[in-house]
Amino acid sequence: MEERKFYDIHCHAMNLSHPNFLAFLRRFESSVRSQGVKIFLGTNLFMFAYFILNPLCPKLLEVILKKTGIEGAVSRVKNLLALMENDLGAFFQLVEECLHEHIFTSGQLSIGSFTYSKLVLTPLIMDFGYKNMTNPSLHYFRKPIQKPVVEQVIDLFNGIKQFYSPETVQRILEIYPFLGINTANYSQEQISMMLEKYFSSYRGKESDLIAKLGKFEGDIEQMRSNFFAGIKVYPPLGFDPWPSDRSELKKVEALYDFCEAKKIPITTHCSDGGFRVVDQKSAWEFTSPARWEKVLQKYSRLKLNLAHFGNGRFSKKWSDKIVSLIEQYDQVYADFSCRGFDDNFYFSLHNLLYKGNDKKRERLMRRVLFGSDFMINLLWMDSYCRYLKIFCDTPHFSAEEKDVFCCLNPRQFLFETNLPNIGPKMVQ
Repeated sequence: MEERKFYDIHCHAMNLSHPNFLAFLRRFESSVRSQGVKIFLGTNLFMFAYFILNPLCPKLLEVILKKTGIEGAVSRVKNLLALMENDLGAFFQLVEECLHEHIFTSGQLSIGSFTYSKLVLTPLIMDFGYKNMTNPSLHYFRKPIQKPVVEQVIDLFNGIKQFYSPETVQRILEIYPFLGINTANYSQEQISMMLEKYFSSYRGKESDLIAKLGKFEGDIEQMRSNFFAGIKVYPPLGFDPWPSDRSELKKVEALYDFCEAKKIPITTHCSDGGFRVVDQKSAWEFTSPARWEKVLQKYSRLKLNLAHFGNGRFSKKWSDKIVSLIEQYDQVYADFSCRGFDDNFYFSLHNLLYKGNDKKRERLMRRVLFGSDFMINLLWMDSYCRYLKIFCDTPHFSAEEKDVFCCLNPRQFLFETNLPNIGPKMVQ
């Protein structure tokens, strides 16, 4: 009997040297502008409470912090930073230990009658690149901040090698990274060279990736195919899925031509939040699922995952567009990463998927992917295991449907599995 695996199709593995924190802070700019007075008053009230109440009445301050939610928010940020302080080998070990302690009983995860012996992570490398990383108004940021993706790649694969050493230790985790590419940061020739180097022998076989686990030798020049399971693009960092500039369009076409021919999966950020280096209007324009319409009209067989199911202030409009694209194209998927924080979300997702007739429902069900957005989701939740447990325990989907989201659909997205295209058993 074939081993059954639980797939997390959307997660990240970064230490403190990888992200561009100025880009991260830019996500809050609109809130600061629209709520400036509120923030000013709130900040001053907090300062007064901390410096006046803390010496006189620390218990009262503790109650205020809990009631306002400030204490919990600070704790979550500290929790995230504590994880990011580790090298990536220790990072994966902490996740493994958490799974053993809280989710996997006797080395297995059970959902109804379905049993999973492995959990597959797909860390999405983000190409922060070189452009738009400076702010001339800041004294110490007069030169562009360089965040070359190669440093992330080396750290990630050194971490994976460390995690899988010694090879005799049985692990729950299997780790299949996605390579981050921002075509705006490279020439067309460089893009073609990268794709040939890392994907020339790609066959869409899970066994090829397993054979490379922990085999990185520290020299990125020696890396070849089957270290990466797919490609991640991130519009708020300046990636435009369909640029108007002809030279930039040729670059993305080179990417899509290669990926469609090889059946290489692409995951794109599709929510209004996240890291951002372009202006907000451009970020939303590039990120909108509607931006992929022209792409899919030309590349109808492109494997594409619109991440976060279009979450944010445009959630209804974007999720409707994603549903429309799924109905039109056979290789369009959507994950619900960084959304499943409580049963309310799964109730809403159930209603969305069950709106249409049986044929439409089954088609949508076979395109939804489990994703966590770990470690970014620690800003809203205390642990990876907690996010998994909410999904496993939600009453709004049957065990069969959960298996479709976390096993069957991700395998079809990632690999050439030859699974029959049938709908799951529906909840009556």
